[in-house]
Amino acid sequence: MSHSSRFYQQLPLYPDFTGLTEPTCYRDLPSDWLLVVSDVEGSTQAIQAGRYKEVNALGASVIIAVLNIVKPLSIPFIFGGDGASLCIPPGYNHQIESALLAARQLAKDSYQLHLRVGIVPVQIILDAGLSVKVARYQVSANYTQAMLSGGGLSYAEDLLKDVEKGKAFRLETGKTSADFSGLECRWNNIPSRQGQSVALLVRAVSSNELLAAQIYRQVLDKIQLIYGEQQDCHPINIAFLKVTHNQQKLGVETAIHTFGSGWVKQLQYRLKLLIKVTLGQILMTLGAKLAGVDWGEYKADVIDNTDCRKFDDMLRMILSGNEQQRMTLYDYLEGQRVAGELYYGMQISNSSLITCLIFQRQGEHVHFVDGADGGYAIASTQLKQQIDAQRRS
Repeated sequence: MSHSSRFYQQLPLYPDFTGLTEPTCYRDLPSDWLLVVSDVEGSTQAIQAGRYKEVNALGASVIIAVLNIVKPLSIPFIFGGDGASLCIPPGYNHQIESALLAARQLAKDSYQLHLRVGIVPVQIILDAGLSVKVARYQVSANYTQAMLSGGGLSYAEDLLKDVEKGKAFRLETGKTSADFSGLECRWNNIPSRQGQSVALLVRAVSSNELLAAQIYRQVLDKIQLIYGEQQDCHPINIAFLKVTHNQQKLGVETAIHTFGSGWVKQLQYRLKLLIKVTLGQILMTLGAKLAGVDWGEYKADVIDNTDCRKFDDMLRMILSGNEQQRMTLYDYLEGQRVAGELYYGMQISNSSLITCLIFQRQGEHVHFVDGADGGYAIASTQLKQQIDAQRRS
């Protein structure tokens, strides 16, 4: 294990999200680390076919497969809706390559989707004149969210997508082996309390850290002015947080955990999963305590441990609000875009999706939130269109 392996977990924790716009909160990722990058190719077509839950699950599957390899080490990871990114120290390369290829095969065999996966050394990013800077945001007592800046992650993502330049970094053939244990998809879509769930991406135009920080702080201040405090616009509400018994939705998790198995094991897992979901629903309704878990508080813990706002070379948020709030935000962002300050992407739906990583039912569990019907993936397409239009002008 590299002497820099504990870099991330030794970083200071910051409880103030808005304060994380400041460049002084971030530290350079060690040059011997690597970036794992993944995304679902053709995710727009999958979204149009109503398969965004599968797309989300594939992004989460990459994260859990890597985390199960490096545990108990803490490393930075980012869930992006139709993909995921992680920062890993050296020494795990072969295991992680096998896990990424397994996730790629899972996407192909179980969902008929193509998952692009690759590993980019941080040194490659440094040689390109960019950096990967990391900070830690204390979301709750049991969940710490990584924040990334410096332009290096975006560079790695673009590099992987480049047909020629990305060849050296994409993984396409090799041994496949992964542990997806801990990944769950057991909740229904969560309706927005006020009618709309907004998947929002904002990227400052300026590459100057201080100027970009000022833009992000202004955007966050404006969002607070429009939507109120975090609890006012949080996309998940206890009243609407309900488990699903829908076999198609539960089939997303089943496909991951029975990957490579025959129909008998798939049927057994489906039945076992249905029993677990029903039992969980009963325990949460009764507020029971069982096997060290306070089921009466579990939904509140889920909300506390949600991943619904972060920085990964841009601001990424899921907001719950009404039509007027969204229009006010749109007018502000469009004005800032015309002024040359930022690019943005917005996707509007009436509900959110949750994909879960469960390490310990009482305490350490993480819940990735995205807008239904395309969320971050659709917002990202709009943002990229704005960037491309600006470059052509």
